[in-house]
Amino acid sequence: MMLYFYIFTFLLSFISLGVASGLVANAFVGVTRVLGINEYIITFILVGAATSLPEIFVSVASFITNSPAVSVGNVIGANLANITLVLGIVAFLAGGIDIGNKIPKKIFWVSFVLALLPSVLVFGGGINRLDGVVLCLIFLAYVYVFVSEAELFEKPARHLPYGVHFFSDLFSNVKNLIIGLALLSFSALFIVFFGSSFADYLSLNTLFFSTIFLGLVTTLPELLFGIRSAILNHPALAMGNILGSVVFNSTVIPGVLSILSTAQTTISNSTFLINSFFTFIAFFFLSIFSYSGSKISRNEGLLLILLYVLFFISYFML
Repeated sequence: MMLYFYIFTFLLSFISLGVASGLVANAFVGVTRVLGINEYIITFILVGAATSLPEIFVSVASFITNSPAVSVGNVIGANLANITLVLGIVAFLAGGIDIGNKIPKKIFWVSFVLALLPSVLVFGGGINRLDGVVLCLIFLAYVYVFVSEAELFEKPARHLPYGVHFFSDLFSNVKNLIIGLALLSFSALFIVFFGSSFADYLSLNTLFFSTIFLGLVTTLPELLFGIRSAILNHPALAMGNILGSVVFNSTVIPGVLSILSTAQTTISNSTFLINSFFTFIAFFFLSIFSYSGSKISRNEGLLLILLYVLFFISYFML
């Protein structure tokens, strides 16, 4: 009976997450259209943080239960799922993601370095409080650099004339954005809670549970937001969201967890090598795709999906 309850609540939360992602995606497109601001900066910072809420909840839960390895494993799995599986699915469904000059090329490689930081620090002896402070400062510096590069990929302003329609449209979109973000938060919380309960019911081991199962579950907001962005003919929003989420996951989440926790987290050599290898390959492919035509094609999306499948299989060989 409990198994059916877990499955039902998980699916209900999944549907709620889909509705929330639709609201957020529509609202962001609406707000950027009304104000004429750069949608990629806002998507990177705000949506990237919002869609990282599941990882935040996992981090809080791992802190309460004194098991920081679960949070680090989740960050590793979620980051790789974002830059391979999620991005690949969005590229395939949208028929390609036209990046153009919207996102500076060096952002890919900076994101790559930051994506590896948690694994490198943990492998090098654990993440302590000082490391946590440094990670949070790195995130702030990265946001500053990202925003300062805005002129390289900013769209021309197309805001509406100030008046009744301007403020009514702005209010409507901001209202939907707040509702969508709130619904996204609660949906993510329930998905993590009932998804974790389901995994416990099946007695999954910690490594598979945190890196693979939670890694997939906590990337559902990014996936659904990306799909909705593709439907709205704004698939490049998914790229900004994913990069923002990866950076947030790799700096703020382990940083705050390390500041609060007294325990240091360690991972095995094999886990470190597998994660580093597949993360490097994924960003290497993304760099090639972005430099050769500034577009991730449908076939390249399939290649990214295949890369995650290989990563998934590798964990069964540990």
